Amino acid sequence: ADYRHVPEGPGIMLITHEINFAMDYSEGDFGLLAQRKLGQGTTQQERILDLVRATVTFGALLESDPRVAGQLSLEGGAFQFLSNDRLALPNTAEGFAAIRPDLEAAAAVIYPGQAVSITRLDNDPRDRLTVVVQAGTVDMRTVAEAVGALV
Repeated sequence: ADYRHVPEGPGIMLITHEINFAMDYSEGDFGLLAQRKLGQGTTQQERILDLVRATVTFGALLESDPRVAGQLSLEGGAFQFLSNDRLALPNTAEGFAAIRPDLEAAAAVIYPGQAVSITRLDNDPRDRLTVVVQAGTVDMRTVAEAVGALV
């Protein structure tokens, strides 16, 4: 098939009942995108950690697939938080200030003892609030151990 009409594509997506997973190439580097559809946990921090747990578990499954053994290695030292709820977390300084403490608390669990930067992506105000959480170079297994994921 000819996919020249699909920018940065074709894409790969797995749709599940709770989470959608996709291989993301939007920033020029491959990444694993996870979008939770059904909320878990009672606090925003718990929901963030639950999604990270599910994502690193799925990432470990991808890395261990014999069809790509040794060819796929996911970096765990950074992630982006995107808010789909533009009413609760608008793409404003106030929206960023509201979610930042939860992201800081989650990052302390995900990257224990590491310096972490948490910055708001300077995107179009009509886009979703996007926050970049970045530590140093960290492999997915280290993240999985930190959040108690089953890998």
